[in-house]
Amino acid sequence: MYTLKNWKVEAHHGKMIVWGEVYGHEKYQDGMSLHTSMIQAVDMDDRHVLFSTKNSVYSCAFSAHVVQVKDVQAFDQLPDELFACDRELVKKKILDAVSAGLNAVADRLQSFMQDVTGDYTLILFDTDADYYFRWMLQIRDGKKYLVPQTGVAIREGSVQDSVLIGNGVKGQVMKYFPFADNRLTFYEWEDSWEPVFFLNAGKKDIRLECSYGSFVLKAGERLCPSKDAKKSLGPAIEKEAETVEEETAAAAPPADESQAEGQEPVPSKQTGDGQGKSLVAAEEQTGDNQEQSSVSAEEYLSGL
Repeated sequence: MYTLKNWKVEAHHGKMIVWGEVYGHEKYQDGMSLHTSMIQAVDMDDRHVLFSTKNSVYSCAFSAHVVQVKDVQAFDQLPDELFACDRELVKKKILDAVSAGLNAVADRLQSFMQDVTGDYTLILFDTDADYYFRWMLQIRDGKKYLVPQTGVAIREGSVQDSVLIGNGVKGQVMKYFPFADNRLTFYEWEDSWEPVFFLNAGKKDIRLECSYGSFVLKAGERLCPSKDAKKSLGPAIEKEAETVEEETAAAAPPADESQAEGQEPVPSKQTGDGQGKSLVAAEEQTGDNQEQSSVSAEEYLSGL
């Protein structure tokens, strides 16, 4: 039996496959993104969905599903005869586990903001993350908006790519250029998001350039650029930070739909820096009786 993380079910010409990052496979390096051959049976235990193909069985934790409701709904396209378990229960356990994971991330991020009251935006950067971005938490009127790596848009340029960070309000984004020397240059800044705090969860310093000036965001520190701090080259606010364990990612779709038929796992083709690995949800748990807070999987997705 093999393990898939950051997984999702996809349909191709009436046949269903599973995408994910494989672990414990003798043919592939741990963390490699691939897809299975056609699913022939679906079962479950307390924490996992179990997919059987012609030659293999793949264990997929509910909590390690890629956070997209449409991908959970892909289970509806699987024929009834494939299920040795309750289809609706599988979907519920996935959404409950993912929701619990999102709430855990939001709580973790809020723990770095205990000295701040009212509305704010917190963006978590890490020099080891794709385009340096990990999470954004925004508090508006007591409501939480959580954006993971998969919630940002990458605009590829002939010279320099740019990153667009969205929130729960359609049409509102912050945009920046990520440079290889750990430098981020913001070229569009939403005043309505202020105060904006940046937290460096990585091990290297990051330089932030925005309309307020140029700032050094030191490893493990928090910074709030402002007009008053325009001439400062150091962080305006410092606070010790720990790396948030939950990370985000989405498995790349098949480059060729023909790969989905009649084959065991095939490594995916990587097409740029934005295809890096990460993990979307919390640590494994059954998802039963999970308390729902203001960041549910459905609400999170509907806001993006």
